[in-house]
This record gives sequence, structure tokens and C-alpha cells, in this order.
Amino acid sequence: LVLSQKSMKAVGFSSLDLIASGIHKPFFGVLVDARREKIYCNFYQTENHVLKRLFEKPLLLSVEELEKKIEAFSLKEPLWLAGDALVRYGKQLEKSKNMNKSNFLEESFWYPKAREAYALIHHQIEKGEKLELRDIRPIYMRRSEAEEKWGLCFDERDTQYGH
Repeated sequence: LVLSQKSMKAVGFSSLDLIASGIHKPFFGVLVDARREKIYCNFYQTENHVLKRLFEKPLLLSVEELEKKIEAFSLKEPLWLAGDALVRYGKQLEKSKNMNKSNFLEESFWYPKAREAYALIHHQIEKGEKLELRDIRPIYMRRSEAEEKWGLCFDERDTQYGH
């Protein structure tokens, strides 16, 4: 988001972090349908009203890989899940053996909200995390479907992400 035309300073954040910023549970995951049988996700903990991302970068997993990741947490407390991937994969996740300590948040928590974006922007500005507009780059975790299908590559993602 551009802060002003005069300064051309900007801030950026992931969609997963934006959704997570509106959830106030001790331990939760945000799951977004990445299509083609994959899920973008990250997991978060809230301690003393501070949101902590468990993985530095978002994960791109199949539902089976996600089940294994959740199983690896050895849950002692409930894991709350949010995100539109629950529409497609929710029933399959509910059947997983380690989901007995997991709950799905209401659908109203599954999507980004403007007030949460405003709060993240304000927080980043206070911390001095403004960027030059020319330095903002989207993060692509995989090639587009056309690139995969036709073996094309339109940018440096192949070297960055090892595809």
C-alpha cells in the first residue's frame, strides 16, 4: 500500500499475516486455497497480545503434507484453523487422526479485513518499516499454471525458490 504520492513510501505484508492479525486465539493456522491441490498456510501463536509467526515464510503444502505438519505439533492445546481452504479441504482435515484438538473458526475470520490492514500499516509505519515503492515485489511461491503447463518462466522465481 502506498502511503502518499509525495513520499512514494510503501508497506507490505502477506495475505496470511493480514488474516492472522484479526484472530485472537493462542495457537492457530491460516489456510488459503492455492488451487491445484495445494494450500498456502502459516501457523501463529499469540503471547501477551503479540502475534508470532511460526514459520518465517508461508508454506505451500498438499492437504496430506498439511496433515503431517499439524500432526508434528503434538497438540496439547486446541489448534484453531481459518481460511478459505477449509471450504475445499475442511471435511478431509476433520477426518485426520490429529484433528481432535482442532477447531474451525467461523467463516467471518477466514478473509482479510480493511481494519486489520489499517492496523498492520499503522504498526509498520510506527516501527519505521516503510519501503521505497520501487523495492516492493510480490512473493510467488510457485510458477503460474501456464508456466508449469508450458515449461515457461517469466522471472527469477526458478533460482529463488529452486523450481
